[in-house]
Amino acid sequence: MNDQLRRKREDLAKLQAAQAEWLTEWQSALRETGLKDDISPARANEIVNEWSTARGILGGIKSTRKRLSQFEEDERELIALLEAVVARIDFALPGDPVAAAKMLDDRLDKARKTETQKASLEPQLIQRTADRDAKVRALSTAETSLASLCAEAGTDEAAVLTIAGRHEQFMTTTAERAQIVATILSAGDARSIDVLREECGGRDLDGIRAELDQIRTELERIRGTSETAYADLQDRRRDLAAFESDAGMNALVAERERAAAEMRQVIDRYMEVTLARALLEAAVGQLRNEQQNPLLSRAGELFGLTTRGAFSGIGADVDEKGAPVVVGNRASGGDVGISQMSDGTRDQLFLAFRLASVEHYCAAAEPLPFIADDLLVHFDDERSAATLELLAEVGKRTQVLLFTHHRSVRDMAKGLVVQGRAAILELA
Repeated sequence: MNDQLRRKREDLAKLQAAQAEWLTEWQSALRETGLKDDISPARANEIVNEWSTARGILGGIKSTRKRLSQFEEDERELIALLEAVVARIDFALPGDPVAAAKMLDDRLDKARKTETQKASLEPQLIQRTADRDAKVRALSTAETSLASLCAEAGTDEAAVLTIAGRHEQFMTTTAERAQIVATILSAGDARSIDVLREECGGRDLDGIRAELDQIRTELERIRGTSETAYADLQDRRRDLAAFESDAGMNALVAERERAAAEMRQVIDRYMEVTLARALLEAAVGQLRNEQQNPLLSRAGELFGLTTRGAFSGIGADVDEKGAPVVVGNRASGGDVGISQMSDGTRDQLFLAFRLASVEHYCAAAEPLPFIADDLLVHFDDERSAATLELLAEVGKRTQVLLFTHHRSVRDMAKGLVVQGRAAILELA
């Protein structure tokens, strides 16, 4: 007896020593991970599992930093290309490589447009050159003909030119008279010159001239004001172009640097928030699974029966606004919100909650009848049959009354009548 007690004490001492050694190693491991010494192994395992989900986010951080590094490499390559181009051009480039590249691209675009315009104008140049040569030949022919006519008329070229000048003056005067007459008719509302002469014949010609001089003076003043305004507009346009070419480009460079800095801040903040959200959602999911309502669990079982196994249960979740919502757990994986369910599936979900509530009430108090009115209207045949089976089981604990005007529901219930699990009453 003493030997047995001594061996047990020795075994206990070994176990206590092993436990002390393990505890020392455990606390050392906790200090290396930054966790508290008094944390339980189960809780430490949960934290490790939660941190394992952060690998994807950390990988995203690494990918983003790699992209930023690639941007910097691209900028260095651009600077090297610009340095090689500077030696072959005769104009200055901005100090910023992006601005310099944009300036070169704009000039290249203008050069290409100029080349295109040149190519399009070459046919016109050829045509106009041909027209010029034709007119030169026509002039030579006309001069030869004029000399022949002068010889035939017995006069010289100067006299002919004088006559031609007088004829041209006559034609010009005739055209001016026609233009004046057209102007008079237009200003006189298409009345004839004789009518206008009769209406205006009594007016003082000097007064009309003075009025005309006043109108001309006012017109000159308006033209001067317009020319001054146009010149001022041109000055403003030149000032604007100068500003856009210098200060505007510098402003774009500053805006780019500011946007890059803001982008880095946003990325850092996004990674922090995303990691915090992932950890918070994992903690909420764990807490929800541990504290799930027994009524919700039973309703999930009934929901799976009424849907013929399409859904494995019911879960609780929170929407985008943080409000609690109910979702259906698909047997094939994934959750479905109530708004995404069909009318029949939604009715089966509500029926599962009602039946679970009835069972819970019947277990704690005197059973009350369960009355349903055409609750199978949106069910297909398979789910209707499964629901009738479920109602028959509930009928073992309380009275179930199902009203319907569909013969198909009555026909599906005949099998339960044969089994003695239901009765059919025809109401007139």
